[in-house]
Amino acid sequence: MLKTPVNGEFVDLRNYSEEFDRDERWALGDKISEEVAGIIFTPRERPSAICVAVLRGGVLGRSIQTSHYRYIWNGTEIGSIYAFDNEGNQINPRRLKEPLNVLAAPVAQ
Repeated sequence: MLKTPVNGEFVDLRNYSEEFDRDERWALGDKISEEVAGIIFTPRERPSAICVAVLRGGVLGRSIQTSHYRYIWNGTEIGSIYAFDNEGNQINPRRLKEPLNVLAAPVAQ
């Protein structure tokens, strides 16, 4: 996994409904200033997560390597994930779909 610092002004769209039709989404996109670095949003696939879309590459810092993971394919799906951290934790991939609040990186307030 790589960790990349992001520093810039982002438009927070987490409170917008995913039920917008295409024209409403495009109209909203047209209103976003070209000066912003990107948007913060809630993905449809995991409503408890927070995602960032970077629109201006200049806001990205230098990436650094962090944790390593091993994914075990059981023939149908990823059945296990092992984190090569100090404890060698095993992660059940099904838990990643639970409605828990997951934050990959802190969002500056």
